[in-house]
Amino acid sequence: VALVQCSCYLKYLENSLLMDEASTHIKQGIRLNPLPVVHHFKYLGRFYYASGQYEKALIELKKAVKLSPDNGLANLLLAIVYGLLDRKEDAQASARKILEIWPYWSISFLKKSWGYRTKNNLPKVVDAMRKAGFPE
Repeated sequence: VALVQCSCYLKYLENSLLMDEASTHIKQGIRLNPLPVVHHFKYLGRFYYASGQYEKALIELKKAVKLSPDNGLANLLLAIVYGLLDRKEDAQASARKILEIWPYWSISFLKKSWGYRTKNNLPKVVDAMRKAGFPE
């Protein structure tokens, strides 16, 4: 049930009016599930990232990567958050991990596949990816 709920919470993240509700539900899923689930931490990290709370995002994304070291999205978000926090060495280490998991990943690939409704923060993410050393 918790995994199904997590996938639904991503829809909340697309609507800024529901971001607080998404956070509440994700935290509830973490609290109620006796076994840590990577998706809870990944989605909570994504929520914090989307709301500009990068330090909190970092904490949750590290938990996700610890539970599932080869989780591509968790590692990608971790690299981006490190870049946004100007932690270049950490961003570069995370980028290397992403390129092991997804060798095709690049800045141009991100630009083509950007899934958010608006592209407002795309330049900021691209800048973070450049700091991390992703190929163009």
